[in-house]
Amino acid sequence: MKRSLALAASVVALVLLAGCASETTVETITITPGQTGTFTSGDSTIVVGGDATDAPRDEAAYLSIARDEAPEGSVVETASDADLLAAGQAACDQLAQDVDDEKISVTVAGKALAAGGDDVFAIVDAASLSLCA
Repeated sequence: MKRSLALAASVVALVLLAGCASETTVETITITPGQTGTFTSGDSTIVVGGDATDAPRDEAAYLSIARDEAPEGSVVETASDADLLAAGQAACDQLAQDVDDEKISVTVAGKALAAGGDDVFAIVDAASLSLCA
């Protein structure tokens, strides 16, 4: 009797452990270069091509981030919105040309800011997060 009870307990333990086992699934989606559209395999879906959209420009967020990240008392803190937006667009243009972050230079309110300076980094960071499309 004790053996049948032990055997039953073992079977129950194995059944419970089997419910805890995880399963790994691999899904492959093969796309020929140049293809566009929506492709599905099992639970995975991927969109390729012209369906993606650029993130919208958020000028208010750019201005806020740039001013928050700029050093205290810098020209970035006191510049007009128009001057700061022009500097942000200049940073975006240079980023689009693959200029290294540390080599980007901009002009704010008629003042050329040195590449690699904290003011420029504040502008570049803010522009890359919310201004560049």
